[in-house]
Amino acid sequence: MKKNGSLSREQTLLIIGALVIGIAAGGVNYLFTAFYEEIYNGAVQPFFERGLWLFAPLFAGAALLIAVSKIPFAPKDLLGFGFPRFIEHINLGSGIVRGREAIVRALASIITLGFGGSAGQEGPIAQTGGAIGSAVGGRMRLSKSNIRTFIACGTAAAIAATFNAPITGVMFSEEIVLLRNLRSATFIPIVISSASATAISYFLKGSTPLFDMPGFSAFSLSDLAVFYLPLGIVTGLLAAGFIKMFSTTENLFQKIGDAKIRLFLGAAILGCIALLLPEVLGNGYEHVRKILTGNTTLFALAAILLLKPLATCVTVGSGWPGGLFAPAIFMGAATGGAFSKAMAAVTSTPAGIAPVCATVGMGAFLAAITHAPLTSIFLILELTHTYHLIVPAMVCVVTSWTIARSLSGGSIEALELKKEGVEISGIENESLHSLRVRDVMRTTIETIDENTSLRKLIEDLPGSKFTTFPIVNSDGGLSGIVSIQDFRQWLFQEDLKDLLLVKEFATLDVTTVCPDDNLYEVVKILGQKPAEILPVVEARGSKKLVGILSRRDVIEAYNKAVAVG
Repeated sequence: MKKNGSLSREQTLLIIGALVIGIAAGGVNYLFTAFYEEIYNGAVQPFFERGLWLFAPLFAGAALLIAVSKIPFAPKDLLGFGFPRFIEHINLGSGIVRGREAIVRALASIITLGFGGSAGQEGPIAQTGGAIGSAVGGRMRLSKSNIRTFIACGTAAAIAATFNAPITGVMFSEEIVLLRNLRSATFIPIVISSASATAISYFLKGSTPLFDMPGFSAFSLSDLAVFYLPLGIVTGLLAAGFIKMFSTTENLFQKIGDAKIRLFLGAAILGCIALLLPEVLGNGYEHVRKILTGNTTLFALAAILLLKPLATCVTVGSGWPGGLFAPAIFMGAATGGAFSKAMAAVTSTPAGIAPVCATVGMGAFLAAITHAPLTSIFLILELTHTYHLIVPAMVCVVTSWTIARSLSGGSIEALELKKEGVEISGIENESLHSLRVRDVMRTTIETIDENTSLRKLIEDLPGSKFTTFPIVNSDGGLSGIVSIQDFRQWLFQEDLKDLLLVKEFATLDVTTVCPDDNLYEVVKILGQKPAEILPVVEARGSKKLVGILSRRDVIEAYNKAVAVG
């Protein structure tokens, strides 16, 4: 028996597994980053000043992506912005991440980043971390809910190692991957994975922040209203415009049926943009560092704000796999830098405010497109080790997020899934999404033969707690449902009770569900067509009855899931 205050076997396994996941994800992230940086430094940067030769690595990257997409076990959604599908799979699907598919995704993303695509690594590396978590959970023979926890651990660890940002890793899992559904039982393993991955990253890469901040004077309360609130408004407007541009660009490329043509056309357009501004290629971190020094001209910043969003939309929209964190950080830094330069031209500005605006601009732009304000705030603080900027960051981030949310109607991931008819939401709906019909249905079924007389049906009713029943044919297949409402008009007509058969007054057009359907879909069905029970059939189109699902069962299961969470 477990002693009071001691850990259960399950809790111990979760902690050990979380530690293993963090260590593995930290090491894999280091290799992932080293590979694509080595390719980028050798295959792209040497062509920056060589005119049309700049197209060579881009076309090579497109050709390699086509080759990778032909691998037999490559996932069907390999090309393009795959992270929304990952979120859907974790929250609404089985949650199991196949290791070999994750390897192919990582390889494709290394090609995108290494050969100059304007994208980020956070989406692909988070999926890779999720695959590590899924694999560890499978090896330990854990339940599906605990495997899902390990997948969240893997994504947190991958993000933490990418940015040397353990708090950001935890917030990323909570706000973006788990849709704000971090539960007390999963919090400790996620923190352990994130912290251990950061420790591995420190050991392999050092603890130096990704971006060094120059010194600056302390901000005043008036600065919040004069600089950071207006910057949040500007950033929110630009981010909403980027979300619209991304969707439009993706839709235009989707009109081209052949994926090979899309990839090469994207490479060609990206090459043309890069001829004007080579800085649009890659993740852009080296250029963010330059912006943070305050030495980038207003003209250069305006060029970045014009061309970097277009380059990113073309890259990912044409099918090059990658994430949007890095481009958002770059665009946010440019927005903050340009804003500070513009303000300096019309009014007196505090010394050193340019890098501060660039820093909080990074978080504001990221929050506006992901709708993850906590992740964004902690990310910029951990990226720069400027924790004393939390107040300007909060003002700017929340303002930008509010503006973008009111204009775009959802995060860029949520809008991507909405185009496919998939709605993602927070804890209440997620609880329904995570529950399956098979988890709730009753397998002991009271059925009525369709040739039963009305008299026999009335005689059997007092012995049942239901008032609605599935009816079956001579082969045992579902043929309809019958309820008291269907025959109440004949209850007192004795001469008809032996003549009327159940199939003559039953409802034959029956709505059914399957064992693998989630309860969110069931609730929508019950809302459109109120019923006491729903018959559960073996598969879509089948008549084989395997259970029943009552409205009360659904409500009780939902309340229990939310209470546990």
